[in-house]
Amino acid sequence: MILLLTTDYAFDGEEYGTDEPVVVLEFLAAVAPAIVLAIVMVLLGKLNRPAVWVIIAALLLGMVVTVPIYYVEVWADGLFIRAFGYGTIAYWLLSTLFGVALVEEFFKMCAAGPAWVSKSFRHVFDGMIICAVAALGYALAENVGYVVGDPDSLEVAMTRALYSVPGHMCDGLFMGLFFGLAKKAQMEHRMGAMVGNLAMALFAPMVEHTVYDFVLSFEGDGIDLLFDFWVVFVYALASLAVVKVRKNPNLWIPQPVAVTPGLPQAGYPQLGQAPAYGQVAGLPQPGYGQMVGQPQPGYGQAVGLPQPGYVQPQPHQQLAYGQVPVYQQPQAYPQPVYGRPAYGQPVPAPAPAAAPAPQYYQPAPAPDPVVAPAPAPAASAVAAPVTPQPAVEPDQHA
Repeated sequence: MILLLTTDYAFDGEEYGTDEPVVVLEFLAAVAPAIVLAIVMVLLGKLNRPAVWVIIAALLLGMVVTVPIYYVEVWADGLFIRAFGYGTIAYWLLSTLFGVALVEEFFKMCAAGPAWVSKSFRHVFDGMIICAVAALGYALAENVGYVVGDPDSLEVAMTRALYSVPGHMCDGLFMGLFFGLAKKAQMEHRMGAMVGNLAMALFAPMVEHTVYDFVLSFEGDGIDLLFDFWVVFVYALASLAVVKVRKNPNLWIPQPVAVTPGLPQAGYPQLGQAPAYGQVAGLPQPGYGQMVGQPQPGYGQAVGLPQPGYVQPQPHQQLAYGQVPVYQQPQAYPQPVYGRPAYGQPVPAPAPAAAPAPQYYQPAPAPDPVVAPAPAPAASAVAAPVTPQPAVEPDQHA
């Protein structure tokens, strides 16, 4: 790119001569504003910033998309000139809206697109950093084209350092705000919000860019005042967005986590936040290839069958450090015939014999009464004489 921009200063392979220091100074004046602002954006994200390769890739891709942007804008400008004529209100409005703003912001978003899959994209402010750096990459390349070789190069460089380059960065900040919100919605499985935020990531900077270029297309004291007011308003709005988003703890983006087979996964983040990617909030999360609510077997074991081998201690039985669980059988071996117990099994005690129950129609006989024997008479006693009693006649009237 530098060689293409400096070919006007070389003729037939000759040295630059006295113009070489001027070209170097113009080049540095063109690149310095974008580089300084990119460093400021990276330093603002010191609490959490994307990976270095993501930032460098966004900057380089922002410079690369300058080429397709140039050709598309030239084609669109010719189309609007043929349709509405150069200098008309319709030409300025539609060419700035669709021929400039839409084209540039779309390709800037494409330059920031590879960062979407980066694991270091963990906060909405990361999206603002990435898109701002991509926009500054485009501003750097565009600034070189405007400044180097211009007769009033230093004046042009100063003017663009105050207006154009920060304006592109503000467009990138607006884009990155919705770009980060779209990434957050995607990780939270809110696909409608993701699509809406991606549309806003293109629409918001496109509106700002259209107003900036459309007002700048006219001349007059009132127009200059309106333009300065718009620039100050955009800078203030972008600064407020940076302050509000940079340290907001509610704008962290959920990250996918490794799933442990056989254990319910809580997901990331934890309490009161969205589940991890691929998990459903409020439900136990199965491991790979497992079904929710079903017992999960161990390696090489079948579901629903008792598993032999080492029996794990119960939850209330804690083994001390260095102890090995005792090898136990989950079920006792069946007792063999002949009534002999298995090895290691205690001999069961015989049950006591029950008394035979009496038959139904044969009540048990009553026990005989015990009669006490009469006392024997004393040896010295004399038998008393027995007096005979007269017989009693039966009553005739009975």
